[in-house]
Amino acid sequence: MTYTTPPTKGTFSELFSRTLKQRKIKRYDVCDMLGITMPTLKSRVESPIDFSMRELLILYQNGLNFFDYFFTVTITKD
Repeated sequence: MTYTTPPTKGTFSELFSRTLKQRKIKRYDVCDMLGITMPTLKSRVESPIDFSMRELLILYQNGLNFFDYFFTVTITKD
């Protein structure tokens, strides 16, 4: 099993904004989902490695899948 960082189109900030726009979700709604403030969300989006797995799972449960941005799993037969 290999973990690799997938190629992405644009930065996480661009992906985040594009996804919210497509889903018609406001940043304040994301803050409520995660139980964080707007300044905290802004810093997370600027440095996405700071998102916890818990936060990513909450976003996923609310239709915002950002897992592919961080990693992909490739299973190969040896």
